[in-house]
Amino acid sequence: MKDLSRLPVCRTAPDAPLSEGTLVLEGGAFRGVYTAGVCDVLLERGIRFRNVAGISSGSLNGLNYMADVIGRTANVNIGCLDNKKFLGWRTLFRDRGFVGFRFLVEDAYELFPFDRGRVKDPERRFAIGVTDVKTGEEVYFERTNCSDLEKACVASSSLRGISRPVKLDGRTLLDGGYAESIPVSWAEALAEKRIVIVMTSPKDFTHTPHGKKHGLFSLLHPHFAETEADAANRYNALRQKLREDERDGKVFVIAPAEFGSVGGFERDPEKLLALYEAGRADAERLLPALMDFLCG
Repeated sequence: MKDLSRLPVCRTAPDAPLSEGTLVLEGGAFRGVYTAGVCDVLLERGIRFRNVAGISSGSLNGLNYMADVIGRTANVNIGCLDNKKFLGWRTLFRDRGFVGFRFLVEDAYELFPFDRGRVKDPERRFAIGVTDVKTGEEVYFERTNCSDLEKACVASSSLRGISRPVKLDGRTLLDGGYAESIPVSWAEALAEKRIVIVMTSPKDFTHTPHGKKHGLFSLLHPHFAETEADAANRYNALRQKLREDERDGKVFVIAPAEFGSVGGFERDPEKLLALYEAGRADAERLLPALMDFLCG
């Protein structure tokens, strides 16, 4: 990376009272640095939501947000791109996958530690969405029903064919995005009046259905295969619902204006840093409207 000085300083956010409402974080692999920019601004402005739900990279962003630590996601996902334990084919030997999740929960903790106790604050709720491979259903892990929240984040981010399934608390798990890519149902079940959603794709984005995949994995896990095959249709229906909910003032959405040239597994640090900065800029620009929404 040409200019590491542009990365934010990794630091604990100032103490602030909890904010009523639920923060919902979409996944999107490395496009999650956009969400990181939004979350960092929220913490800097003392907005600490009482409830947080994340799926895939959204769960990893949620972990750092719940720990009240600013800049950590950007420093790990952008500043550590050249670390061979993090990303690349060498991780196949250590993690049996393209992404080094052991790096995220072990090595990165040594580089950028945070207070794990904050994540389990009994006054807050943090939900991590995962897909149960055997049933094909979405499961939400919280501190009350999960033995290892960081491992749940790894499970929520583990894509079939790129990462191996994760075994946790008697379940075999993969990316939560297969069953529900935006964890809105968990937020709605809380009967919260204020739901703030951070997306990693533009508001008008739709997925193209690809149909059912074949192979041994699909044969062994037919329920998961059915869930995976219909994921795009469910996603598009949910996005349409959220557009209507936003219009009706039921939710507040923060989303990038466009994808640009940033892919889900982007390796260009300059592009990722620009996306992080776009998240920050959007959060700063929308802050007055967000405060009106939260106080309304």
